[in-house]
Amino acid sequence: MYNDGLNEDNTKLTIEELRKFKGFEEISESEAKEIIESLFQLAIIGYNIKE
Repeated sequence: MYNDGLNEDNTKLTIEELRKFKGFEEISESEAKEIIESLFQLAIIGYNIKE
């Protein structure tokens, strides 16, 4: 199935979702927010290159 990079609610990855990945279980809230924003920006760049 096609994955548009968004979760089922069409929102950014949440801190709780990020913490489900191995190695990110104990990440701080501020670090998680920074990582999520970086991933979101990378996804936008990748999407724009694809078009």
